[in-house]
Amino acid sequence: MKNLSKYAFILFFTLYCVSGSGQKFTDAYSYINYINTQYSKVMEDMWSYTSAVAHGKNARKIEAKRNELINTTLKTKENIAKMPAFQDDQNLRDSTVYYLGLGHSILINDYSAIVDMEAVAEQSYDQMEAYILAQEKANEKLDLAGKRLEREQKEFALKFHMTLVEGKDKVGNNLEKANRAFAYYNKVYLLFFKCHKQDMYLSDALNKSDINAVDQNKNALLKFSNEGMKQLDTLKSFSNDNTLKTSCHQLLDFYKNEASVKIPVLINFFLKKEAFDKIKAAFDAKAKHERTKEDVEQYNKTLNDYNKSIAEFNSTNKELSKKNELLINTWNQNVQNFLDKHVPKK
Repeated sequence: MKNLSKYAFILFFTLYCVSGSGQKFTDAYSYINYINTQYSKVMEDMWSYTSAVAHGKNARKIEAKRNELINTTLKTKENIAKMPAFQDDQNLRDSTVYYLGLGHSILINDYSAIVDMEAVAEQSYDQMEAYILAQEKANEKLDLAGKRLEREQKEFALKFHMTLVEGKDKVGNNLEKANRAFAYYNKVYLLFFKCHKQDMYLSDALNKSDINAVDQNKNALLKFSNEGMKQLDTLKSFSNDNTLKTSCHQLLDFYKNEASVKIPVLINFFLKKEAFDKIKAAFDAKAKHERTKEDVEQYNKTLNDYNKSIAEFNSTNKELSKKNELLINTWNQNVQNFLDKHVPKK
């Protein structure tokens, strides 16, 4: 199963481009271009981190990229904070500093909190859902600050008669593509995880030979898989790519079949075993000369039924295990293929 911790905090930084150039703050163009030049360093490190998250397998390298981003964001914030107000207008500078400061805080504080959540996220669907929601909330905070910054940029441009080019450079476009791809992945992942986790509860009940728990978890798995497939049916493809959606649908269909067809076979084994144990106990309690023909026939019939259920149990278990492993491996590979395809590489 794909680990979500890699995907925490793909922050989306954006700035308008400005026509003009200059190094000193002799005019509005040079002033805002200095901010953009400083800011481009943050964008580059953000893209480096995002690419490492999507395509890297080395956790140490990913963490190193995050630390680089943290340091760059802090340094850029400090550099811009040292700028003087431009003709007594300090709003653009202060909004940029606030935005970068918030991004820096999220990368350190919110990220740390989410890492703590990740440690328990896979214990239940609710915790996993809360884990992903926490990521989304953190990005929403940054998005609100970003909109405030955009307003200040427009007002600055209007006040000093400048032309803003509303668009993103290559790095900005790549970050936006990554943001959309991760958001789509999270939607599909939650549908998968809900059933996957329920299947784990079912397996635990089977291992404990708890028939009541098996039946309850079987019913829940059937319900979740049906609900999940209905939601997948309404989910559009991502840039004409249905691989992730299809892979999840195959898994949920497997869970549905498991719950509705295969688990009853396994439950039958427990019922046959329970019946045999009772007959055997009563049979063994009688001395040989006390056992009637009906006792022997009943014992043999129950034993045959039990032996047959053992064979069916083993065969079904083997089939489920093999297919589940195949589908999970396929899912994981499709997740990586999806990210490789839709998140550009640095």
